[in-house]
Amino acid sequence: MNTNNRLSSRLLALIAVTAAVMTLPATVHAASIAAAEDLGAEITRDAESLRDYVSTHPVDVDRVNTALIFTNVSQRKLRVGCVAYNQHGTPIDRGWIAVAPNGMRFVLASEVAGGRDFVGNVKCKSGGRVIGSAVLLAPGLTDLPVEQHEHEGNTHLRFPVIAAY
Repeated sequence: MNTNNRLSSRLLALIAVTAAVMTLPATVHAASIAAAEDLGAEITRDAESLRDYVSTHPVDVDRVNTALIFTNVSQRKLRVGCVAYNQHGTPIDRGWIAVAPNGMRFVLASEVAGGRDFVGNVKCKSGGRVIGSAVLLAPGLTDLPVEQHEHEGNTHLRFPVIAAY
């Protein structure tokens, strides 16, 4: 099996797991979040574009990116705002996505970092229940840890190891 087929198989498995998570009972929270202007640029990518991104980009050992995946397990559209921090803890850029009820969206670390090469972390917040996943997109796919907790109806996520170069 060639590398692209292995990457596609792993990605499809990840999408299947994410779809299973989306069927969990939803908890609706009434918390509001900041206006879109405060969250930076909107990023719009869905599961189809993640599959396309992985299957159409040739394997390049000199390129690495990280997909930050968000699954909305509520019954209403949610906004997720993210801020990227470099290895020194300095904020470098931000962005946001809208996730449909029971839907999934993703952003690339390079998009949240304003196209900069960086290694650091990303912190995100949503005004409802969201489940986060992270996948390192390199010559192979590797899942990465995500820390998350809910507080006062909001989901706080931290992707502690993120890279884009």
